[in-house]
Amino acid sequence: MRRPFPKLRIPTRSKAALWSLAIGVLAAFVVTKYDVIEQHLRRDKRSWIRESIATLDNRAYDWLFENRKAEPAGIPEVVMVVVSDNAVKNITDTSDPSHRYADLSGRPASFPFPRSLHARLIRRLKEYGAKVVGMDLTFADEGDPKEDAAFAQAMHDCGNVVLATRFTSSRNSNFDTNTTSESFPAAPFRDTAAGFAPVDLPLDTLDPICRRFDLSARQMSLSDIGKEEDYPCFAPLIAGLYRGIKRERFLNDLGRGVFSGQPILFYPPDINSGTDDHSARICYAGYPGSSMQSYEYDQVLDGKVDPRQFKGKIVLVGVTLPDLHDIVQTPLAGEKETEKLGIEQQQARQRYGVEVHAHVIHTLLSGHYYRSFPEGNRIALIWVGALVMSLITLRLRPLVAVLPLFLIFLSVGTLMVVGFKRHTFLPPTQLFLATAISYAGQTVYFYAVENRRANETRRRFGRYVGPGVLNKVLDPDFVFGSAEQRVVTILFSDVQGFTTLVEKMEPVEAVTLLNRYLDTMVGIIFKYEGTLDKIMGDGIMAYFGAPYSVEDHEEKAVLVALEMQEAMLLWRSASEEAGVPPMKIRIGIHTGQVVVGEVGAVNVPEPQVGYTVIGDAVNTAARLEPLNKEFGTEILISEAVKTRLSPHIRTEFVGELAIRGRQEGIRAYSVTGRDVSDTKVEKERRPRVLGS
Repeated sequence: MRRPFPKLRIPTRSKAALWSLAIGVLAAFVVTKYDVIEQHLRRDKRSWIRESIATLDNRAYDWLFENRKAEPAGIPEVVMVVVSDNAVKNITDTSDPSHRYADLSGRPASFPFPRSLHARLIRRLKEYGAKVVGMDLTFADEGDPKEDAAFAQAMHDCGNVVLATRFTSSRNSNFDTNTTSESFPAAPFRDTAAGFAPVDLPLDTLDPICRRFDLSARQMSLSDIGKEEDYPCFAPLIAGLYRGIKRERFLNDLGRGVFSGQPILFYPPDINSGTDDHSARICYAGYPGSSMQSYEYDQVLDGKVDPRQFKGKIVLVGVTLPDLHDIVQTPLAGEKETEKLGIEQQQARQRYGVEVHAHVIHTLLSGHYYRSFPEGNRIALIWVGALVMSLITLRLRPLVAVLPLFLIFLSVGTLMVVGFKRHTFLPPTQLFLATAISYAGQTVYFYAVENRRANETRRRFGRYVGPGVLNKVLDPDFVFGSAEQRVVTILFSDVQGFTTLVEKMEPVEAVTLLNRYLDTMVGIIFKYEGTLDKIMGDGIMAYFGAPYSVEDHEEKAVLVALEMQEAMLLWRSASEEAGVPPMKIRIGIHTGQVVVGEVGAVNVPEPQVGYTVIGDAVNTAARLEPLNKEFGTEILISEAVKTRLSPHIRTEFVGELAIRGRQEGIRAYSVTGRDVSDTKVEKERRPRVLGS
């Protein structure tokens, strides 16, 4: 029994809107809850998605730094005294007759410098009015007693020197185990310095770039062995002493996230920071040589600098020797500035540790933290972007919706740039991802619906035209309104006495009977690559050889006629049980040249055309079909068809017939049968009972 034609299941606009909202919600949910989802999927503690998102956010952060303008004020609170290659060369020059850099025993100075030389430096800085001196140098071991005593006494007398301590920390690949070590200043120096603090700068785990600073570090306590305590970090401690904050209050304020009465804007905890401690972003205030005053170590010792440059300032003493590798990568590297300084961008990213500490101090004193965009607002933007993009793609085709997608991305980029100028960083990756996923999901849904709609339209259209015509007109290369000349074979068939029969039947029964008849006959036509042109009640017009070429189309048309007659014979044997009078069909077949193409009304508001064949050959085939009644035959073919048939098809000459509309007669033949061997193949080709 024939299967019912499937219903069209194309979503209505309201259902499409619900689907769009669902896609937008899903995109936003996946992007905002990816860590929860990934936690259920992964086996180790490493979050690959989080790392990827953090890496992309870091790239955006660096890009904003590279394209921003340097802080115009620079760092006015800090002056650097650097141990450079030139300073080392001058101080260790043994040819100097005055030996002004010799140690207390009269020996020429070498690198590392004698500690008495450091004592002279900090006394000079105190004389110049320096408020705080930070020595970014380590003094973990005791050396010559005289040298150590001189250095310790100088720090005691000045009372404003902060020494560096080394705390090193590393994590395993799963970020769940820390390995730490420490290097405190020697005891004589710890007791006389104004303070000592860890000087190590944190680098992001995903890339070795210093974007932030820690406020404190937890390490072994020197006063209570076996316990740990919090040590203020180097730059924050110096900034606190500069503001006159006592150590106890300073530690208490840091624990509350406050510095000098102002809240500290912490860096959001994430895996790329590699630490659970509180940290904040560094506001880099300028490029090399442009952010603060810097003097050579030997120039300050010799008094060759303007003392007014140090009065009331923080002085950082550090090493700028490449061999010591006290260099970190920073996000600060602008094209204009690098061209102006004549250095490569990679070199512009590099900073010596002492300079980075100066930028940290500036960040704390100025309060210019690069805060994170409020988390609640960022999540809201993600949801809005995903939902808006989904609804836009619903209203517009995906290709057209690319423009709104670009505008959303541009708006996010503009918001990033404007916010960064106001010291606010909006991580863009999740917002871009949610919008892009929403667009991609809606695009997939759109084309899935369109594909289903196209298939449904194709199936419905296929009910009115044959598969050959359907494929032809749907071919992208098909030119509408085109026509061509072809040699084809045309077949006309008609049921004898069908009109009289259906007048005696109920309408529903008549239509059912007709459909059963047409199901079988049209199936036979398609079986032999025929094209169904039209159904005229119980009449059928078909042609072979168009719109696509068919080999031996004359013989295939005759085979169709024979199988149609065989189907009628089988049906007649079952007609008595069905209560239907036996019927006969008459068939006429002719081969000739015709015009194949679109025919119809084209110059009207709503064109109506049909793909068909026209010409004298069509009229001849149509005239042959009713002549069967006069000669008592069932299949009449022209001589043009007869000459192209195989010998196994039996024919009989009927005579030269006069065809209405033709001046010349036509030699007609009756097809009486075919020679068929009783093989499995021929059995399979036999027609089924009509309507079964």
